[in-house]
Amino acid sequence: MAIRAPVGRLELLSWVNAAQDTDYHRIEHLRDGVAYCQIFDAVHPRKAAWQEQFNTTCSEIKRIYEDSIEPVEKRYQYELFKPTYFSDTLKPNKPLVLFLGPFSAGKSTFINYLLGHDCLWTGPQPTTDKFTIIMHGTEESKISGRILTSNPELPFRGLAEFGNQFLETLEGIQVPADFLKNISLIDTPGVLESAREVHSRAYDYMKVTRWFIERADLVFVLFDPSKLDAGMELRSMFQQFKGHESKLRMVLNKADQCAPQELMRVYGSLFWNLSTLISTTEPPRVYVSSFWNKPYRGDHNKELFDEEKADLMYDLLEVVPLQCLDKRVTAVMQRALDVQIHAHIVGTMKEKMPSLIGKAKAKKEMLQNMSKIYDEVSAKYKLTSADFPKQEQYQAFFDHSQVHMSEMPKLSDFEKETKKGSENGLKKLERVIRFDLPKLLHPITQAAAIDPRKARKEKQGSSTAPPDKSVYLNQVAAQHAKQQPPASLEGQTTTDA
Repeated sequence: MAIRAPVGRLELLSWVNAAQDTDYHRIEHLRDGVAYCQIFDAVHPRKAAWQEQFNTTCSEIKRIYEDSIEPVEKRYQYELFKPTYFSDTLKPNKPLVLFLGPFSAGKSTFINYLLGHDCLWTGPQPTTDKFTIIMHGTEESKISGRILTSNPELPFRGLAEFGNQFLETLEGIQVPADFLKNISLIDTPGVLESAREVHSRAYDYMKVTRWFIERADLVFVLFDPSKLDAGMELRSMFQQFKGHESKLRMVLNKADQCAPQELMRVYGSLFWNLSTLISTTEPPRVYVSSFWNKPYRGDHNKELFDEEKADLMYDLLEVVPLQCLDKRVTAVMQRALDVQIHAHIVGTMKEKMPSLIGKAKAKKEMLQNMSKIYDEVSAKYKLTSADFPKQEQYQAFFDHSQVHMSEMPKLSDFEKETKKGSENGLKKLERVIRFDLPKLLHPITQAAAIDPRKARKEKQGSSTAPPDKSVYLNQVAAQHAKQQPPASLEGQTTTDA
């Protein structure tokens, strides 16, 4: 049997750089796990199976939507009630990861670290004044904001509503990095501190941020240890997370600049500031490290920083793609539920409309007393009133020039609009919400219940043992014995005392 010579550090480094098209200069740069995750992702056999599952699930979601949800939307003009490019949710797009935070917190440097090379411009001064979408491509190239929002294959058409001035600050970058084969990244302009700077923006930064938060699968907010103060725009930014708090992750970047004791104070200060910004009982996960392609400054906390980096990479490369499908399914479920509620409300209003004269007066009275309509629909059709839209939305809906109640059917008439031998639209929608879409979610396995008498007899070692609590008493005694210190230590403690 031939014995291979041991591989040297330089040989290993050369192999990694050649295999992953990276530019690592020292073997110590591999310790954070990025190269390992990239190599693992490239050779792992489940990749093709996962892509197949992803495409199959997205195709099934699209079929369910077009067959059971969209017909009800069209009959009750739901797209005018809640305008959105919902069809983008049905496309097999990659998960989106959003990066927010004050300027010079290291967002662009962090993204360069994830990609393995300097793709974005970085520096001590504010360098990012654009929303930059980083996607996978065969070669590095830039895409203008107008092309991004006009391409029907990309999920960014809704950004066109923010106007041309915003589109000037939007760009895309395609990078041939393996890391981007599973996810896409979004870099953002730094949060401003003074009110004068905030008013200098030519677009509504908060509305754009909310748009991205709603569609992102994960959101990182980065902080510099030396800049933890919460200004007006930062406070407003955290308000945009309402309803999406589970996506939020915090990053205390550049942590290697702090000595161990100072890092504890900074960590505590960060949580103190967050307590006034986030309205959740459980604080978000905070990653503490220094995310860039250079060695740590100093020798303290290296193990902690490496472990934090590994946890973050695991969340990005494993958790986010796996949760992406469930989030798509739940988004379609929410859409189906919203459409179901809308159809019952408008259909019930149409039932109450007079057939000949007095229609305008009747509609006005109903809009002024929507609470009664809501109570009737909730009680009659067993729908949760907490899920109903705000009543003012229907006032705006019926004021729309393109909305005509005469074109929308009564609920009873819509139930009759069905082909012979098939379900009507509302029953089909109910089936989708209760059965079809939940089947696409990640299954929850439950263990079968065990007869407690049989379990006790097995513990006692006899199938004919009479009812006896001694087996449980022995269990409790064994637990106490494990908790007691050894006799030698107990005597030593007494002597010392």
